[in-house]
Amino acid sequence: MPSDVAAEIERLFRRIDARRDDLVRLTQDLIRYPTINPPGDAYEACARFLGARLDARGAKVDYVRGEGEPDDTDLHPRLNVIGRFESGLPGPCIHFNGHIDVVEAGLGWTLGNLASRAAGPVNVLAYIAWSSLFAVPPLLALSLWLEGWPRIAAGLVEADWLTWGAVLWQSVGNTVFGYGAWAWLLNRYAAATVSPFALGVPVFGMGAAALVLGEPMPGWKLLATALVLAGLALNLLWPRLAQAWRRRLGDGGSATENSS
Repeated sequence: MPSDVAAEIERLFRRIDARRDDLVRLTQDLIRYPTINPPGDAYEACARFLGARLDARGAKVDYVRGEGEPDDTDLHPRLNVIGRFESGLPGPCIHFNGHIDVVEAGLGWTLGNLASRAAGPVNVLAYIAWSSLFAVPPLLALSLWLEGWPRIAAGLVEADWLTWGAVLWQSVGNTVFGYGAWAWLLNRYAAATVSPFALGVPVFGMGAAALVLGEPMPGWKLLATALVLAGLALNLLWPRLAQAWRRRLGDGGSATENSS
């Protein structure tokens, strides 16, 4: 990475760290809007909140409703907020895109764990292959309903090697290996023992971002990583430590009785 680019990135992260309290308050405010999708609750309220925040910082704000989309209704309008900062200087426009909706993934994760646990000691590769096959019809139906065939066809035509690389990673890396290893562990160990290891996901994410993208690892990230790893170690080792402690107390009590 060129030194001037690295310096700009470091300056950007210093500015982010300086506004940490404001960003925490923004996150707290956003969490208070239950923008659950589906059906799309609180979309408009959240969009108006963000629009007011952008307007207070000098942006030209527009609201664009996704009229004609299958999930846009009068009860749950899909309102998009667009904030534009004009610099008055020539050059390309920098576009930042974000989502305000959240998905109730916890229910699916829970049901998936229960199904993997109930399946018992099966062939994990066959289990993942068949479960993935059964997921195709409902996902295809939802895609046709929400996006339509023209968008699907355009996506296939415009897909480049990065797109297919992402598909390969999702299918082989995440699904076959990731979920296969997870199902294998759930079949052999208690869910309370396996589930805490999901906390390692952000640790590996931050580590990969630091190694591949050159993102800095400030003290608070290192502290968060240490806390997660310490919690995992405690969850893994605590039964043995508790058993050894009880054994030691029992041996101490027996020695006291014998000496008396």
